[in-house]
Amino acid sequence: MTPHSDSMLALSPGRGLGAFKLGESLYSTLNQLRYNPILSTSSITVHGDNDAVRSNILIRLKPSTIDLYFDGVTQRLSSITIALPSISFDIIYNSKVIIQRNTTLSRTDAGILFGPCRTDSLDQWPGMKWCFIHAQSSSFTISANPIPILDGMIAEALIIPKKSVRFTFTGDDQSHHPIHISRSTAADVVALLGSPQQTFEKRDNRLGVYATKNHSSSSKGVFYNYPSFGVDILLNSISHTVEKIILHSNVPATPLFQAYNRCMWRISNDDKVNGNKYENGNGKQRGTDKQRDHGKQRENDKQIEFTDKIDTILSKLHNHAQVDKMVLDRAHEVGLREWDASMGMMELVSIDRLGVIMEVTRKGDVSNVCIHD
Repeated sequence: MTPHSDSMLALSPGRGLGAFKLGESLYSTLNQLRYNPILSTSSITVHGDNDAVRSNILIRLKPSTIDLYFDGVTQRLSSITIALPSISFDIIYNSKVIIQRNTTLSRTDAGILFGPCRTDSLDQWPGMKWCFIHAQSSSFTISANPIPILDGMIAEALIIPKKSVRFTFTGDDQSHHPIHISRSTAADVVALLGSPQQTFEKRDNRLGVYATKNHSSSSKGVFYNYPSFGVDILLNSISHTVEKIILHSNVPATPLFQAYNRCMWRISNDDKVNGNKYENGNGKQRGTDKQRDHGKQRENDKQIEFTDKIDTILSKLHNHAQVDKMVLDRAHEVGLREWDASMGMMELVSIDRLGVIMEVTRKGDVSNVCIHD
C-alpha cells in the first residue's frame, strides 16, 4: 500500500524537509505546527539565554526527534536536525522512500543516493551533513550558508522619527516603501501590505487621564493588524489617515511572544536625514561638506537597532532628549493567569525626540515600538 502523503516528509538538501523550509520565520513555523497532522501531538520547547532578542532558538519536536534551529537575530530557520531511527514518518528523496519510519540509512546507501562526498569522512554532501555510527546513520542535518531568503517578507523597517516608516521587502531590489504618519491613507496601507489579517476598533481610553482636552477626538480609530509582518497600524476614524505604527520584535519569554512575527526595525538617528540639523533660519544647510559628512558618520554610528537594550538606546540620544516612563501589566492585558509576574510587567518608555513609545521588558529588551507624530 502506498503511504499516505501526510506520513512522509520530502528531503530537499539545502532547502528543507517537508513543509519546513530553511529561511522560514519562527512565527510561521510555529503556526504551521499547530495544524501539521504528523506532528500535531508534538511538544515544542523554545530555548534562549539572557539576551532574549539575539538568542538562537531551538524547537524540539517529539515523539520524532526533530530539532529546528532559528537564527537569533532574524528568527529565520537556519538548520534542521533529525535523529534516527526515532522518526514516525517516512523520508523521501527524489520521489522515493529512502528511510522508513523507525529505521536508518547506511553509509553505503547514502553514497549511492547522494554521490561523491565533500569530505574524507564520507558524511557531508551539499546542503546536508550526516552522522554515521558503525556505518549506520544516527542523525542528519539540513542547512545552507547563507540562510535562504524567502520573497515577500519585510527585510527592514526604517523609522524616520515623527514622519514615516520605510519598509524594505525581500525580493524587491531593496526599494523603500514609506508609510507616512498623518499623510498615508487606509488605501495606501492596503496597497503596500495587502488587506489586514485582522481589524480592531480602538476603544481603550485609559490613557485619557494623561491627555489634553482634544483627546476625545483623537482617541477613535481602527487598527489594521498584520501579525505575519509584525506590524499594527492605527488609522484615524475621522481623517482615515495613519495615526500610529507599531512594530513588534517578537521577544521570547514575553506575553506577546508569537502573537506577531519579528519585524526588524531600525530608527534613523541621523539628523540630516530626519531634517533636524544643518539648517539655518532660511532653511539652507550650514557647514562645510566635510563637516556634514563627519556629522553624518557620527550619527550613523548611533543608529538605533531593535536588538539594542533600552540603556544603549538612551545612551545614543542627545542629553536634552525628554524621556517619560510608565509601567504596564502586560500579563493582565493578555489574560495570562499563570505567568511569572516579573515577565508580565513591562515599562513604557516615551522618547519625545524620536516620537516613539517603546515597550520594554525588565531585562531591557524592546518588545515593540510605537511610532507617532
